[in-house]
Amino acid sequence: MVESDTPWLTPFVIVQKKDGGIRPCLDFRKLNEITVPDHYPLPRLEVIMEKVGNCNYYSSLDLASGYLQIKLTENASRKCGVITEDNVYQMTHMPFGLKNATAAFSRAMANVLSGLEHVISYVDDILIYTKSPDFDEHLLTLRKVFERFRLFNLKLSPKKCIFATRKMNFLGYTLDSNGYHPNLSRIEIIKNLPDPTNVKEIKRVVGMASFYRRHIPKFSHWVEPLTRLTKKEVKFEWGEEQQRAFNKIKELLTKYPILKFPDYSKPFHIFTDASMVGQAGVLMQRDEENKAYSAISYCSRTLSASERKWPPVQIELGAIIYALREFKPYIFMSDIELHTDHKPLSYLLKKAEAHPNLARWLIELQSYQIKIVHIEGKQNSLADALSRIQEETQTGIENIEELKDIAEFPVCLSIQQKTRIASDSFINTLVVRNKDENPYTVDIKEEQLNDPEAKVFIKFLLDGEIPEGFSETEKENFAEKAKNLCIENELLTFKTPGSQAKIFVPTNLRSLVFDSFHSSQLGGGHLSVKKTLKKCQKYYWPKMHSDIVTWTKQCITCQLRHSPTPAYRAEMNMVPADTLFSRVGLDLAGPFPITEKGNKYILNIICWFCKYVISVPLPDAKANTIAKAFLTNCYLKFGGCIELISDNATAFTSDFFKAFCNMLYINKTYDIPYWSQGNAVTERTFRTFNNMLAKYITKEQPDFDEFLDFMNFCYNTSIHASINETPFFLMFGRDPIFCVDQILDPRVHEHASVVDEPDFKYKLIRSLRSAWEIAAESNRKAQEKMKDQYDKFFREPNIKIGDRVLLRNYTGKIGTAKKFQLHWKGIYRVINLDGIYATISSCISPNSPSKTVHINQIKKCFEYLGPPCTIPYKCDEQVQKDNLIIEDKSYEYTREEENSRPDEPNPETNNDELEVVKRAHNYDLRDRNKITKPERYQ
Repeated sequence: MVESDTPWLTPFVIVQKKDGGIRPCLDFRKLNEITVPDHYPLPRLEVIMEKVGNCNYYSSLDLASGYLQIKLTENASRKCGVITEDNVYQMTHMPFGLKNATAAFSRAMANVLSGLEHVISYVDDILIYTKSPDFDEHLLTLRKVFERFRLFNLKLSPKKCIFATRKMNFLGYTLDSNGYHPNLSRIEIIKNLPDPTNVKEIKRVVGMASFYRRHIPKFSHWVEPLTRLTKKEVKFEWGEEQQRAFNKIKELLTKYPILKFPDYSKPFHIFTDASMVGQAGVLMQRDEENKAYSAISYCSRTLSASERKWPPVQIELGAIIYALREFKPYIFMSDIELHTDHKPLSYLLKKAEAHPNLARWLIELQSYQIKIVHIEGKQNSLADALSRIQEETQTGIENIEELKDIAEFPVCLSIQQKTRIASDSFINTLVVRNKDENPYTVDIKEEQLNDPEAKVFIKFLLDGEIPEGFSETEKENFAEKAKNLCIENELLTFKTPGSQAKIFVPTNLRSLVFDSFHSSQLGGGHLSVKKTLKKCQKYYWPKMHSDIVTWTKQCITCQLRHSPTPAYRAEMNMVPADTLFSRVGLDLAGPFPITEKGNKYILNIICWFCKYVISVPLPDAKANTIAKAFLTNCYLKFGGCIELISDNATAFTSDFFKAFCNMLYINKTYDIPYWSQGNAVTERTFRTFNNMLAKYITKEQPDFDEFLDFMNFCYNTSIHASINETPFFLMFGRDPIFCVDQILDPRVHEHASVVDEPDFKYKLIRSLRSAWEIAAESNRKAQEKMKDQYDKFFREPNIKIGDRVLLRNYTGKIGTAKKFQLHWKGIYRVINLDGIYATISSCISPNSPSKTVHINQIKKCFEYLGPPCTIPYKCDEQVQKDNLIIEDKSYEYTREEENSRPDEPNPETNNDELEVVKRAHNYDLRDRNKITKPERYQ
């Protein structure tokens, strides 16, 4: 904490610990009432279980007072003021009890662990799992997680961590190498129900079972032997018939549809009750069609001797807290409706003051999105029955666990002042606004006034005051920076002559702008520095260029994906495209791993003029599927095209697809096989899309078709170098409104009135025509520039008709490693030349059909004259023999025998062959520089 003058004051609540110490807590109920909830999404439980089941090793990590390791923004810190008898302070790190603290903490953990595989973060539960039996692989994952925590200056609690175990309890399930199984505690409460010993206990059991009578077929049939004993004229005798009925009811209550998996799209219902014997709760969800409840989990515990002395309201509230803790893996970040038959609890949250014994529980309730509903006791039969089970049958926890993270100030934990996890994007959800304000809008005016850099310029523009302590040179520099700044609509903006005013972004919101235009799926796409910078330039802040360059280079996702661009060198043939969809490129990628929707291919359609991209996921690569996708997504939305360019894939060269193009009066052309520059616009788009998709697709989320529309939007709203404009603008005549614009720019709400202007249509047409002319000119200049750049290094191939050539080998040989593949194949003879294309025929198989290739795909083959026979050099110390193969005859000899060999020829050996051997051994075998290992490896 630091001293403060904040008006946002929260009272201290002192709670006594079990060991006699005190626990200082903060009561944020008033603040939470006006806080806009942050609905941060959590992964679905069944998805997590499928991912972490069947693993060999598990480790569980727990942060030491995790909330207090996250630094608050200045604005959020002022909301967390504390008043004492002698001063006012404000929290610098996030305390427990804030309404959005859990969402902020979950978002922080997701960002900290982003990019790491085999790690799951579910609120404050962090699980590391390894499917491989290799223990070293598990240790390597642990090391990566520890390095990430060290990077963000996060500290763990060793006592709460579990390392490298074969079995792990996680989120209410038991994980091991056989999969995942519900914890027995979920159902053992029902299975261990004792046999009733009197009419009162039978009524309690029947009432509990009746709660689910809509889900139990023949319910009346199964329960009849029990209800028979409740009649006045029937004597109570527990026999075999009653025992079978009782066992059957317990069985029905512990299987589907009574006990089912949670549906996170629906709210949760918790029924709790307490007696002088115990506490119990049932987690349920309601079917909106038949209004019936289905149970997800049960919990109950026996009260200790000291707890039975508590007042009723404390026992009932303790039951609620116990149930919330038990069901936390299911209900966190979800809407909860809590049903209790203890009416005083309905008013407890509204009280300004509370007894210290209840205060810490009331503060803990603030972490949940909970609504307490009072019900009649007869409607709470299930929880009531569980809470009154005899004490000797209970196997639950003996005592309610002490609250560990409730705004406690640790003594031994040292937190640095500059905690690197303190990103504004993590904690900005703690900003409190009035209830009638737009929850997604930041008060940019207030942010500028609170920003140290912006408020200096605002003061200078309004009052003409230059900050004190500046030298004359610094004053001149300051005045120069402020030259293009002005106050417009009470906002600090940057404006140059002939341009629109740009909002000055405060320091703490700059990362939000960068993330929106670089990392986000809704407008980012992890694109290059140039594209990201162009989008960010809708706004202004000093040194924006250097910030964007630095942040893009520091993006971990980009660093893991990007690789150097290969230096292609090919002769360029300029193909003009002067109007929208005059020339359209078509290409197919795949197969990819099949998605949940059954798609495994991507069809890319791109306008060569404006570079607008349409991507369609396809289940197969058949000609009729591609034709239908093109017709539906391109032709019927944007009209026809003059020319359609594609590669030589079977689907595109089929008779069906040719007939389809003829029917639409489209000229179908093909590029050269294995020469992507023939359809370079489309191929380059796929390269960009592969990079973009790779940054969002993970093992946990492998379905590429879920991201295609997002990637299309990111690409089409980014400036294209060759046209110096975005494809989106050239297509629709306007720029899109991004999410960040709705947050930061109040002017977006004023654009609707522009459409009503009388000359709007003509202005739009003139604007589009001007943009198209500029784009066409930019396209032409870009092509000329690329050609001029290439021509600096281009040498015309010395190939003529009749020359023997080799063809570049793209397919390789099956069964041979890629590194060992021959790069060329042949021999071929050139039979025709047409500009940059050559027609060649095989010399080895003259009857095979000729093929047309790009001239850069072939090279001249020199005649084979027969090189001299030589022996490859090998160290004498390592090689004892040299083998020579001459005309399928092997000659072996040892070096030591060479000097002792007789000069006379062997009468059985041909003289010509001996002459070849003699020439070979005259080859210089002098010692050469030997490569040795460094000393540290010897």
